[in-house]
Amino acid sequence: MFTSLLNMKRPLVSNQRLIINALFLILSFWFPATAFAQKYPLELSGSRMEQTCINAGVGEIDIEHDHASLILPVIPLESFMLLIYLKEDQRRLDYTGFSEGIVLDGPAGVVPLADFPEKLVNSTRGALLAIPIGDVTWVFRRDEILATDTKDVDADDRSFMNQILYRPKSNEKGKWFYGLSHLGGIAQDAYIPLLGYTYKGDVVRINTVLPSYFIIQFKLGEHGYVLIDETITAENYRLTEAAPWDNAYLGLMNLTSRLEAGIRFGDFEIGLSYGLVNIHSMTFNDPDHNELYKWELDADTVISLQLQWNL
Repeated sequence: MFTSLLNMKRPLVSNQRLIINALFLILSFWFPATAFAQKYPLELSGSRMEQTCINAGVGEIDIEHDHASLILPVIPLESFMLLIYLKEDQRRLDYTGFSEGIVLDGPAGVVPLADFPEKLVNSTRGALLAIPIGDVTWVFRRDEILATDTKDVDADDRSFMNQILYRPKSNEKGKWFYGLSHLGGIAQDAYIPLLGYTYKGDVVRINTVLPSYFIIQFKLGEHGYVLIDETITAENYRLTEAAPWDNAYLGLMNLTSRLEAGIRFGDFEIGLSYGLVNIHSMTFNDPDHNELYKWELDADTVISLQLQWNL
């Protein structure tokens, strides 16, 4: 999954109940190692983005972002593994310096500022099935995703991901795996090839699934670490089915480069990261996938607080 946002002035973890529940669950299970396109079995982060400028000088956007994801083993056998994946992302948006109505292309026409989304929710429930066959492990994954502005939630607010991964057996510390993701449901269907590599050395760890992310971590003493992370994320949210949106959807994309330093207790890590968001855009599309309007947000620095379980 995926860490994004720019110009975050201070870390924020506001959903305390969610964090406490997630920590309780993660401490109650031991996660089997397997190949899937997810950074960590547990991720918790909270951030706030303030006054992010749009290149065209349209206005500024404040965003608060809470994120949590968790993988739970249902059948953690060596010869057969079934895991459940849970992810929650919530973004709250506040617009300043905008005109009262913004002109979009196509049938949307002039959209009052009050009709722009104030809250975006991405809620994922998925299942992963890992089956070793001979010297190969096959992983099959299915995600059902609710991606909405929280108004008039219905079946049109749902998307999905199908994924298949192939990992040859290896006795080396470094392991390769290959796969394919199929995404659809809100935006146009997309097929994305995946190339993954993990390496767990005494000093250096590498965790990458291209084109999603690349992480290299360096151990500092018994408990310290630093890591470099390059992550690209793309999410689509269905807007309201009523006018003026008429089932249009909003696409968010960003590329984040960051340096993280933190402390480790076994495989549990707490880190503070600083980086730069080089690409950040918001694109409004009609239900037929025609672009209505696109905002290019200025590149800016990013600060975030990370809690993660690194296996």
